[in-house]
Amino acid sequence: KLTFTSGQSSTGDNTQCFDIGISDDKIYEDPEIFNIKLSSDTTTVSIASASTSATVNIKDDDSVPGLQIGLTAAGNTLEEHLRHGAAEKVSLCAQILNGTVELTDIDISVYATGGTATRAGEYKDYSLINDTLTFTVGQTVGDEQCSQLLILDDDF
Repeated sequence: KLTFTSGQSSTGDNTQCFDIGISDDKIYEDPEIFNIKLSSDTTTVSIASASTSATVNIKDDDSVPGLQIGLTAAGNTLEEHLRHGAAEKVSLCAQILNGTVELTDIDISVYATGGTATRAGEYKDYSLINDTLTFTVGQTVGDEQCSQLLILDDDF
């Protein structure tokens, strides 16, 4: 809370400062932001509309982790029809591109986003069999974990 005392004006010492503590978490992250906003609970002051808020950017100081994991294949075109009475399956695999899993197992979430296909409702287009891939301690470059994606025939 900033307090301006009686008698402060635009011709004198009219600046109040405050500190914002930024925590150093030792975890690599993309840049983050938050907003600061000024407001007053009194009717005897107005906050200039051009300077009621400011955006604070936090640039991470941690190194990119040595372990990198990525998809091994993307962009598949599959037919909706059933093959031999079963839904069309495709493997979605994540592979260790750099480094080795150390200290503890790592869970990677697999999810679909965007596009026009749906996985909910009456006319489902696809279903993920396993939504989490687990890389265990000791796995290294080239090791993969895969999930199955089922392409469903929605009889539409």
